[in-house]
Parts: sequence; structure tokens; C-alpha cells
Amino acid sequence: MSVIILTEHHLSATFRPKEVIDSGWNIRSVAGVPKRRSKQHQHRGGVAILYRNAANLKVEQHRITDGANGSSHQAVSWTIRSPLIASPIHITGVYVSPSEGEVEEFFHTLTQQDHYPAHEIHVYVGDFNAHVAEEIEHHITLQERTTIPFRIGDCHRRHMPSPHDAATITNARISSPQRGRLLLRMLNTTSFLILNGRFQNAEDPIPYTLQRQDEATINDYNLIAKQHFSKVKTCYVIPRPSRTLRSQSGPPTDHNPIVLHLSLLMKSATQAHSDISTSSELPPRTQFHSSKLKDPATREKFSHDLEDQATKAQPVILALRASLQQGSINATQYAEKVNTIIVSALQVTAEKTLGTTAFRGKDAQKEHMTQRGQQDNGHYSSNDTHIAAKQTSTQTLKNKP
Repeated sequence: MSVIILTEHHLSATFRPKEVIDSGWNIRSVAGVPKRRSKQHQHRGGVAILYRNAANLKVEQHRITDGANGSSHQAVSWTIRSPLIASPIHITGVYVSPSEGEVEEFFHTLTQQDHYPAHEIHVYVGDFNAHVAEEIEHHITLQERTTIPFRIGDCHRRHMPSPHDAATITNARISSPQRGRLLLRMLNTTSFLILNGRFQNAEDPIPYTLQRQDEATINDYNLIAKQHFSKVKTCYVIPRPSRTLRSQSGPPTDHNPIVLHLSLLMKSATQAHSDISTSSELPPRTQFHSSKLKDPATREKFSHDLEDQATKAQPVILALRASLQQGSINATQYAEKVNTIIVSALQVTAEKTLGTTAFRGKDAQKEHMTQRGQQDNGHYSSNDTHIAAKQTSTQTLKNKP
């Protein structure tokens, strides 16, 4: 299951880029306030989620604050459900405007979003425009420091968070160090951790998330509750080789992507998709009007409908594969169940598009099912006396010690 979170996309909440849609992705977003006297973009900031249509994800969007209520800060939560995972995952996308007031109130709003069930993973991701250097979250105990690795940050003297005892913020516009102190307070209130920079080796370069001409710093973060830290396989920044690449090939952005890889609890195969059978029993044999496939329009419709059935079956097959890897089922059970799913998909499509036809002969269907049962039990014998004699001699040799 893969999703992409974009911050500061400068698009309207309803705009759906053709390139994104044509490549098989969906997009849900919130927008910032409209720009003035600007022809290049329509809105400031903005947060969006992109996910593949083929992944069969159900994404619920909960707008927290955005340009619709006049705020230059944006926050939105998405609840993501999948046929593959046992529990939903929650993502809160964040953009903190560096030129907007009421930042302290906005961080208070973000803190209130930590309201999901304790067993469900919730992450905050986005551009916080905040400097926290390498300050350790106060809720991490000495014992927990043996399992939670140290985080590598940007410790430039201008990029340190403001002091703990800093005065109450009264200015409309505050600095990145002040926003860093607000972020750290939020982390300590919610027992969340900063993830990027925590999976670096000591000799690795600083994982800058912003590189602009002569400036390099960290102001984008991925956050997760401390209790779910064990679910994090890795979190790293994809750096650019040069700060000047923005004017060359590549995306027109000063920010570097952050990759977060989580290990999620999978559903069992029987839970994965209730309307697709995972039984190993093959469906009854059926004959269809296959001659209709000679018609190009019917053939195209059959192909399209079969693709739809395959898309529905994919999550179940992936869940079965996970069950195989976890040892819940063996290889034979896996092969039988997948075979049943494939046969069922073909039959559902054929029945819908082509229609069924009766077996030739009054008792043909009954004889077929009888023979099929005999074959499954290893006791099938042909009605032809010559073939039956050969089968008997072959079975005698097979059973001979």
C-alpha cells in the first residue's frame, strides 16, 4: 500500500491534474488562501494525498483548516482503509505558513487531532517550517533511549529551537525557532516522535529536507506515536546531488522527499475480501456462448469486465500470499485458493457478458459432475470398455508395490 503526501502544492482543492489521473492515481486535497496578482498559481500552500486506483483503498478526508476559512495554515486528516490491512491508518497532512499569525493556536489544533483508537497508527506529515535541531523529546525515558535511536538534525546556530522558557508569543509573525519550540511542545504533549533523521548512520550527511541556493535545513517532518515506533521499518530523506537542480531537470521544488516505510498488520485471507471466495472448492463447470467473442464490441466488453474482476481479486491474492509467507497456509492451499479465485473471476465475467448455455444431452451435466467427483477421489472409470480396461491396468501398476 503506497500513498504520496504533497504539501504546498499551490492548487485549488478541486483541481485534478490530468497527468495524475491519466497515470492511474487519485488525488484528494485542501487548498490555501487564493493568491493575489499572481498568474502562475491560484492558491498558497495546500496539502494533498495521492493514491493508486488499483490499490482499492478507501480514503476518507476530514478537513481541519484551510483557505476556505481564511487560514494560510492547512491541516487535513485522511483515514485509509484497505482490503489488506487489519486496521485503518490515519495521516494528518500539515502545512504551517511562515508568514501567518495564530501559529500557537494552529499547533493546539494539531495536538487535538490525536484522538484515534490507540491500536490504530496515526502519523503527522508535512512542512512545519520549524527548527528543532537535535533536541530529544522529553517523553523518551532513559530506558527507551536504548531502543529508540538518536536523531540526526540540523544544528546550525540559526536553526536551534527557541529556549524552553521563552516568553509567550505575541508577534503576528514568528520565527522558525519559535515554531520549533511549539512543535516540540506538541510532541511532548502527545508522546509523538520525529522520524526523519532517526535511521541515519553516524557517517551519513545531514538529512536536509530543504535545499535552496546556499541554504540547507530541515523543516519537514514525519511524526508517529511512540507506542507505534516498532512499526516503522525506515524513514529517510531522498537528497538531491546539487542545490542547483531545481532549475534543471526534476520537480520544481526546493524540498526533498521523505520516505516512510511502515510494517502494517495484515488481514487474514478470509477477512481480506468478503465478496470474493477464498474456498479451495472449484465452482461448478459452466458452458458459455463463447461464439459471441467474435463480435469486437462484445470482446472489448469482456476484456474490460475481466480487468475489473482481476482488480477486485488482487487484494485477496496478495492477502493469501501474505498468509503463505506467515505460515498460516501451505503452498498447496495457496495454489488451490488462487486457482479458485481466477476461475471464479472468469466465470463471473463470462456469465455477465456472454451468458450461459445448457450442456448437450439430457444427463451431460450430471455425468460430468459424477466423473469430476470420481477424478477428485482417484476412482474415475470411463464408460468406454476399451479405455476402462486400460485405466484398470494402469491403476494396477500404480498401486503395485
